[in-house]
This record gives sequence, C-alpha cells and structure tokens, in this order.
Amino acid sequence: MKGLYRVKVTVREVNGYCRAGHHPGDEVIFDDNEVRGKICFDALCSFISKVYARRYGADLPWLEEEDAPAFHPCPDVGGPVVFEIRRLPGNLLERE
Repeated sequence: MKGLYRVKVTVREVNGYCRAGHHPGDEVIFDDNEVRGKICFDALCSFISKVYARRYGADLPWLEEEDAPAFHPCPDVGGPVVFEIRRLPGNLLERE
C-alpha cells in the first residue's frame, strides 16, 4: 500500500514516572509537513523509523494485519512508556 499517509502515535501505557510528562491517551500526529502534539525527544528518536515506514506505506512483517498498529517501548528503563504507532487511512498523494 505504497503512498503517503498520516501517522498517529498514541501513549498506551505509562509504567512508573515519565519525566516527559506523558499520560495514556496523549497523541502526536505526523501529517504531511507538520507534527502536532507533545513528544519526548528520546522516545521520538527511538521510534521515528517506524513512523517513516508507516508513513510511506511499508508493511511491517511482524504485524499480522497490514493496518495493525505497531507498539514501541520508550528507551527510558526508569519509567517506560508504550506507544502505539498507527497509519491512518487515506493516501495523501491521492488528494492532489
């Protein structure tokens, strides 16, 4: 499903104290040339490759379904946060 997609990253779990202040339900949207929402820089650096993959339509071989979300743990061992990375429907290239 190659194309250009919006990607939503949602905080699913916070196990302990998050020094960035993330809470379950927090969202960040990667949309064309804009990023909306608050995100910890350390976490962003650790999962940005999954965002790029989902953004450009790559299928991740470990996901059972093409549009299933990918989950990613924060690298902070003191208070790990679990993020859900989901490709949103609608190819942005088809809007042009």
